[in-house]
Amino acid sequence: MLAQEPILDIFEAGRRGYRHKNLIFWMGIIRSMVMPIDRNDAVLDLGCGQGYFLQLLYEESAFGRGVGVERDPEALAFARHHFAERRRSWPITYLSPEELDASGSDGSFDVIFAQEILWLNELMPLARQVFQLLGEGGRAYFTMGSHTDNPLWPRRRAMMEALGYPIYTHSIDDVARAFSAAGFAVGVRRLPIDGFVMYHPEETPERAGSLSELVRTTSEEKMLFYFGKGGEVLRPRTLQG
Repeated sequence: MLAQEPILDIFEAGRRGYRHKNLIFWMGIIRSMVMPIDRNDAVLDLGCGQGYFLQLLYEESAFGRGVGVERDPEALAFARHHFAERRRSWPITYLSPEELDASGSDGSFDVIFAQEILWLNELMPLARQVFQLLGEGGRAYFTMGSHTDNPLWPRRRAMMEALGYPIYTHSIDDVARAFSAAGFAVGVRRLPIDGFVMYHPEETPERAGSLSELVRTTSEEKMLFYFGKGGEVLRPRTLQG
């Protein structure tokens, strides 16, 4: 069963302070969940950046506990400061990866989200970590636009290499194989996009070559993976079976 339509539309979300280039992706993720967030769920956002997604999710579907993890010290500091100023009564905390490791959180999360972190990681260690962090019956949702099937990937990879990021080049099938081998039931779909892809006179040509190419790849190449812990993927029946 798909989750209900979001309470906030993209315009109301922007009015409430979520004006961000990734808002159209965040709304697409929330619309695509295979089951609603429960009020008692523990939710983890891996690579949470400045922390907005967990706060938007809480406005949509209140959960019992939320943890955002971010390796960039500046982004982590912003998430903590911004949250303390605006949402301090909500059950959300922001941690470094080292703090998460020290917290003894294995098996304690019901839902995990991660957006565009696959290209920053080796797949099998990441898949095993996510499997450990999830409780039985838990599920994870990972977005992936930076993959070998996206014609913009070579351009983006070169940009990230120039900035000194560690780069891992994966295909959609690489991800499916790794997470399946780690014990997950794996599904994937295009991430539904409902909103404008915005043009910037400098950033758009540099990152995508053209606005038309950015629109096309955003709608066609941005993927959403579902990883279910404890679910079984049945082998398709043959025509004779």
